[in-house]
Amino acid sequence: MRIMLVDDHPLVLDSIANALELFDHRCDSFQSPSMALRMLRKNYYDVAIIDVSLQEMNGLDVARAINEADPEVKVIIISGQGDIASEVLALGSFVCAFFKKPIGIMAMIDLLETLAHKKNRPPSAETVECGAVNGV
Repeated sequence: MRIMLVDDHPLVLDSIANALELFDHRCDSFQSPSMALRMLRKNYYDVAIIDVSLQEMNGLDVARAINEADPEVKVIIISGQGDIASEVLALGSFVCAFFKKPIGIMAMIDLLETLAHKKNRPPSAETVECGAVNGV
């Protein structure tokens, strides 16, 4: 899967990207939400993994902008703040999960594999619904 990572901490970006790339996912990492949104217009992404606390703009606003630009992109929200689950749920069905930092990377890999499997199945097959918040 092609994944957009947005976090203003380079070490977090590198660690998530390195882990996901071990499982054959292609990751484009962005410290700047505005750069990520510009690249969304030029590239296709299956999934966007976005930190809530960004210096340039709120990660929830980035998630909304991604959904407006391309509703097919599935969004995963990450945060060190565990008390934002209700705000994440309010974003709607395009948010697949919420992961509290530190991220359980294997749980994220499992979710990505499920989303990839869903993408490759015929429409009549059982699917995983986005819109649930995973407190992982």
